[in-house]
Amino acid sequence: MRAALLVAGVLAILGVSPSRAQLLDNGDFEQFTTGWTTFSNPAGYAVIGTGTAFASTEISPPVIPRSGQYMARVGGFSYLTTAIGRNIALPNTRPLYIGLYAQTRTSNISECNGLWVGARIRVQIAGQIVYDEYLCHYNDALSWSHGFFDVSSVAGQTVDFVVQADAANTVWSYLYIDDVYLFSSVDAEVLGTVPEVFELDAAWPNPFQAETRIPVDLPAPATVRMTVFDALGRAVAPAVDEVLPAGRHHLTFDGTGLAPGVYVARVEAGGRVRSVRLVRSSGS
Repeated sequence: MRAALLVAGVLAILGVSPSRAQLLDNGDFEQFTTGWTTFSNPAGYAVIGTGTAFASTEISPPVIPRSGQYMARVGGFSYLTTAIGRNIALPNTRPLYIGLYAQTRTSNISECNGLWVGARIRVQIAGQIVYDEYLCHYNDALSWSHGFFDVSSVAGQTVDFVVQADAANTVWSYLYIDDVYLFSSVDAEVLGTVPEVFELDAAWPNPFQAETRIPVDLPAPATVRMTVFDALGRAVAPAVDEVLPAGRHHLTFDGTGLAPGVYVARVEAGGRVRSVRLVRSSGS
């Protein structure tokens, strides 16, 4: 199992999604570092920030926070050690799980074809390593995926929850996390993870030069069709059809070659239609 399965591999243990979830205090990082500590050697790579703050020409596609404006990131280059963690007073409830959402990225100039090119990702709870895997560019996870860790054995105790990345002779390897929470059952969908309605959020980046991504919420599995039009109502690219499960997804539009100006992305799913305005800048 590769580190791109950091989340899915943990999910496969139980095969279903948890319910009755409770977000940790500042588990969405919207209060910045409140409750969280970061460690980097050298300093500066385990951080909490916005998608814009983390944007890089070497990390593609860019990562957008799953909720709000902030998310956490660990990783780096060469032989960096980075970690983000917090002290958690766990309820005395069994079974008990810590859940999170994660994405992985490695620089698009990394090779990942030799020994120790990439980074090891570890999750530690109360000093015990509960996940230890390897991250490489060829198995990046490019959308938010849900995973969880069984902490039933330490229920009722106060523990240190730590997510650590040890880069090893790589250019850049990163793990992004958002929306850390607790839950106590695995018999239904996570509260809040399946949207109630079909909706689009604002594209990012917007204005854009080459690519932009449009967040879409699906309350049920559906065939999603995206068509992009210019200001005169002419389609500027072939419609794209994709069958997607319920949840949040990001549709990518490549506007390379289009003239600068205003465009509209029209997205159809489940018999409903939503549109979002796109602006292509004159930068390229």
